[in-house]
Amino acid sequence: MGQGWETIITGAVGLAGAIVGGVAAIIGARIGAEKTAQATRQQVRDQARREHEHWLRQLRLDVSEALVTASDEWLREEMLFRIHIERGELEEAEQKSQEMGMRCLAVAALISRVCILGPLELAEAAEGLHAPMLGFLDHVAEDPLIFEPADDSEEQRGRRTESLDAFLESQGEAREAFVSAAHIVVAAPPEEV
Repeated sequence: MGQGWETIITGAVGLAGAIVGGVAAIIGARIGAEKTAQATRQQVRDQARREHEHWLRQLRLDVSEALVTASDEWLREEMLFRIHIERGELEEAEQKSQEMGMRCLAVAALISRVCILGPLELAEAAEGLHAPMLGFLDHVAEDPLIFEPADDSEEQRGRRTESLDAFLESQGEAREAFVSAAHIVVAAPPEEV
């Protein structure tokens, strides 16, 4: 009977070992699966963040390019306006100033997009790009003699164009500041923006 009990005890110990081993394997598999799932979730979050950053960078690039293009068109129109004034083509200059008012509204819409997309540095540079445009339009609207053909002498034309030169220069400087800010934002690694 001793040998029978030994067999039963050995079998029971073996069964207990198998049960403990099975439970350990199940727990190990569960822990491994949870860690794998957690790593997968983190990878998906990281990928989603990178894709969002890429999407946002592309939006910023697109609106910045559109704003620079609109600014370049404004500068071209401002130069044409100045040429019309120099030549004494006051009706053409007045027409051009009205077109510039419409362009200024289009620029304002682009600046709104820049402000929404951020960051703050880019939004401030965009607003700085708009300020000389508004100043120019205010100057043209407030100068009663700018479209007055009564005194169309060379001296009067010189006075008119001289007052416009400062706006052209400040617009060029604002454009360069915006391009510089846009370059920093678009070229910067995502964590730095």
